Amino acid sequence: DTMDWYELRIPYDLSNWSALDSCGDGSGGLPVRLAVYVFNDLSDVQGEGPTRDFVEIDNICMNGLLVGTKDQRVDPRSIQLFPNPTTGNLTVRFAGTPLRAGNMQIVDLWGRIVAKEVLPPGQQEYTSSIAALPAGVYFVRVLEDGLPVWSQRVVKH
Repeated sequence: DTMDWYELRIPYDLSNWSALDSCGDGSGGLPVRLAVYVFNDLSDVQGEGPTRDFVEIDNICMNGLLVGTKDQRVDPRSIQLFPNPTTGNLTVRFAGTPLRAGNMQIVDLWGRIVAKEVLPPGQQEYTSSIAALPAGVYFVRVLEDGLPVWSQRVVKH
């Protein structure tokens, strides 16, 4: 049995929204624009397959009319992480456009954030230390404006 955790952010005050019909069952609902970001720390390839057009989450029904947008994201090839493997220090270099407002997280294999730091806006290179962490495999995740834009596996000796 596996358990997956998903983060849902609703950055709006929903208290003043008028209720609408919820998926035709007559009960009240709220108009909500749902944004789903797929982020996979294990691979850049999300795979191919059928497009799903129906989602139901705890009596929240979305059916048939899904809209997608392409966000302007950091090009993953423009970020470098070194040295890898490392015994302590890690350097993240932004070769393309630097981040506006960024954070760096170190995530263990259980998905726990074990370290995090603010990346100063406009900085092309940032060095951090993971020397205090036990040896193992971690993921370095870079976020811009609170959303994940890049991830890389790192081995700590």
